[in-house]
Amino acid sequence: MEEKLRFVFEYERDEQSMTELCRQFGIARETGHVWLRRYRRYGLTGLAELSERFLLKTVKLGAKRQRKFPSLGGTRLESSDDLAGTVV
Repeated sequence: MEEKLRFVFEYERDEQSMTELCRQFGIARETGHVWLRRYRRYGLTGLAELSERFLLKTVKLGAKRQRKFPSLGGTRLESSDDLAGTVV
């Protein structure tokens, strides 16, 4: 994963083209594009050795659980009046 992260950071510095960077890292351009796409979509998790299908399923499942069990997330305040008299 460390190599993938270095690749993404190097690409984001915008000093080399995708072709040059892939040649330097010894990977195919398609692989470079996949790493970049996964990082942009999933963050660091996307660079782990996981399949795209697993990552998509994990993200969808997390969103579904949040809708089904909203109390597991942060407390939602309807207005600032809900804080009146609250001692922290």
